[in-house]
Amino acid sequence: MNILPSGLPDHVDDAEEIARLISFSNQVAASGCIKPSAFMPNPKTMDKSVFRYGATNLPAIWQAAKTHLPSSPIHGVAICLAKSVREAQLEVDASEPPDRHANIVNWPCLGTDPEADKAIWKERALVIASKATFHPV
Repeated sequence: MNILPSGLPDHVDDAEEIARLISFSNQVAASGCIKPSAFMPNPKTMDKSVFRYGATNLPAIWQAAKTHLPSSPIHGVAICLAKSVREAQLEVDASEPPDRHANIVNWPCLGTDPEADKAIWKERALVIASKATFHPV
């Protein structure tokens, strides 16, 4: 195992918390539950950007948001375990820089039936979202 510039190992452990910055208010229900759209992949890059921070490090998450997404409104953060991503048949890959950055990867590629593939994306995103907790700004 290698160590990244941030000091973290290059392998994201199942027990590690990951944080998805929420920049759209419609990604969170009024009840505070995370909607699957918060974890849907970018169809161009086939990944979803996350940070390797947990709920005990919220000030560092807010600082990362200000630094890396200065023009995006941040409504909060969804935090889940890397294990939840793997339970959705996806993977969390460390991807620095910036420090502590990772991507949710291994989404099925859009094939001959893009709508069916997007339905699979939504199912997998729902698995992750159902296990995530929301922390408002």
